[in-house]
Amino acid sequence: MYFMHSQQGYYHQLKLRQKPCVKKKIYTNPKLK
Repeated sequence: MYFMHSQQGYYHQLKLRQKPCVKKKIYTNPKLK
């Protein structure tokens, strides 16, 4: 539950900011998967 909620929050921020740094962080973050 926590991981899913965190992932959704990250994606939401990514859509609002559309920052390549954040996107890269998500893809290179094994904790989110």
